[in-house]
Amino acid sequence: MLELYKTTGGGAHLSLHAINLQNLKKYCQILILLCCSTPSFAQTVTKTLLWEVRKPGNTNVSYLFGTFHYVSTKFFDALAIANSKLAQSDILYVERAKQVSDESATSLKNEKWNPAKWKSYLSQAQDSIFKKFTSKSEDTSLYYYAPLAVSLNVHALYTKYFCEDDYSSLELMDHHIESVARKTNKKVFSLDTRQDDIIHAASNANSYSQDSLLIAGCIRYMSNMLDENLEDCDIISKYKKFDIDYDFETDFTKSKSPSVLLIERNNLWINILKKSFVKNNCFVAVGLRHLFYQQGLIQQLRKLGFTVEPVFV
Repeated sequence: MLELYKTTGGGAHLSLHAINLQNLKKYCQILILLCCSTPSFAQTVTKTLLWEVRKPGNTNVSYLFGTFHYVSTKFFDALAIANSKLAQSDILYVERAKQVSDESATSLKNEKWNPAKWKSYLSQAQDSIFKKFTSKSEDTSLYYYAPLAVSLNVHALYTKYFCEDDYSSLELMDHHIESVARKTNKKVFSLDTRQDDIIHAASNANSYSQDSLLIAGCIRYMSNMLDENLEDCDIISKYKKFDIDYDFETDFTKSKSPSVLLIERNNLWINILKKSFVKNNCFVAVGLRHLFYQQGLIQQLRKLGFTVEPVFV
C-alpha cells in the first residue's frame, strides 16, 4: 500500500518507507513512453494532444491521442473534444490493454544485474544515494533489475506521487481511457503484447554508456524524492498546457536512447494501424512520445499518404 502525505508546503509526496518497488512492475511494463529520456517541450509548440487522421478517398476518420500515463485521469475527463472523438470511434487501440497487462505480467528481474554490478557502475556519490533510497523504501530488490527497468520505475514514482497534484486514483490514464471505451461496448485492442519482453531485450542490448546514462537518470529522480525536490516537475504542467514540440524534423535513430522502445514498436504499430484506419473509425491512445520525431506515428502516417492534422482540444 502506498502511503501518501502532504508537506506543510502543500506539495503531494510519497512516504518511501511504505513502497515495495518490486510490486511496481506493472508501471514499468506500460510506462515505456519515456524511452529512457524526457520528452521535448520547447518554444515551438503545437498546442494539442489530439490529431485527426484521414486517408484521401476514404470516409473513415481516426484520431491519435498522446497520453501521459501518470497524469490524473481527471485531466482526460475534462477534455470534452477528445472524449467526443472517442465516443464517435468504433475501435480503441492502446499500447497494452489492462486485461492483457494483468494476464501476461512477469518478473522484470534481470539475472545479469546484482549489487556488485551496480556498484561497478555507480560513483561514490551515486552509490550513497542509491543505498539511501533502497534503505528508506525498505527494498533492496532494485539491485537485481537492469537500469532501464529501475529508470522507468523511479520516474513513474516521482512523476505520479511528487509532481501530480491529484493522486486520488492509481489508475493509469491509458487504462482510464480504456474503461471509458468499454462502458460503451467499444472494441479495445492492444498494440503490444508482452512489454516485459521488450524491456528485457532493450536492457540486454544496452551498451555500457547507455546503462550509465540511465543510471544517472535513476539517481537524479531518487535524489529528487529523497530531498522532496520538485524542480523536474515542469513536464507535467507543460503537458497539461499542451506546450509540446513534436520535433518532427529530428531523426531519432541518432539518439542514444534504446530505439527498440520507440522506433521498432512504432514500426510494428504502423503496420496494424494503416490497415485498420481504412476500415474503421479508430481512436489511438498511446504515450505522447510515440507521436514525436521523423519515426513517430504522425510522420510515418503522412509518408503513407494519410493526412494528419491537429485538433485543438
